[in-house]
Amino acid sequence: MAEVKTTEEYDGTNWSAGNDSNTAGGEYNNLAGTQTSALCNGGYVGSYINESESYDGTNWSTSPANLGANQAHGSATAASTSDYLLAGGAAPGLLGGSYLFDGSSWASSVALANARFVGNMLGTTTDANFNGGNRFDTDDSENWNGSTWSTGPTMQDNTSRYAPNNATNCGGTKGSAVLGGGTGTAIDSATNTIRHLD
Repeated sequence: MAEVKTTEEYDGTNWSAGNDSNTAGGEYNNLAGTQTSALCNGGYVGSYINESESYDGTNWSTSPANLGANQAHGSATAASTSDYLLAGGAAPGLLGGSYLFDGSSWASSVALANARFVGNMLGTTTDANFNGGNRFDTDDSENWNGSTWSTGPTMQDNTSRYAPNNATNCGGTKGSAVLGGGTGTAIDSATNTIRHLD
C-alpha cells in the first residue's frame, strides 16, 4: 500500500478534507504548528526524504529541505512555520541532531544527549521536553530551554514509552501537557496510560 499525503482538518466537531501535500508526508513525518501555520518535514514516501512543506490552512508549499538528510521518526514542536524545532529521528540509522527553522532556512542546533526516534516532543521551541522513544524503549527524557538540552524527568512509574502519541499541550508549555499510549519492548505491551508533565 502506498503512503498517503492527504490532509484532514478538525473544527472541534467534524473532520474535513484539505489539500494533499506535494512531497512531504507519508509515514513517520514530523508535523507541528497550527492549523493555519504548520510545517511537515521528512517522512517515508517510498524512501526516506528530507523535504519540508508549509501549510497555510488551505495549501501546501515547498520549504527548504531539512539539514538532517532523510529524517523520519523524529519529533517536532512549533508555534508556527517560522518558529519550529525538530530533533531525533532515523534515516534509517539513529539520529540525535536538532534543528531550528525560522520560516526561510534551517539551522543546526545542539544535539540530544541520547539519540532517539519515535519519541514524543511537547512544549514550545524555547521550553520543550523530548521523552520516550527507542533503545528499544525508554522512560527517560530531555528538556530544551531554547539553546541547550538537559536531563529531564523519568516517567512517574518508570513506564517505558516507545512510540507514544503526540502530546496535547494544554497551556502552551511543557509544564501543561499530557501524553499517553506507546509500547514497551514487545508489540503486545501497549499501554493506555496517560501522563501529565508538570
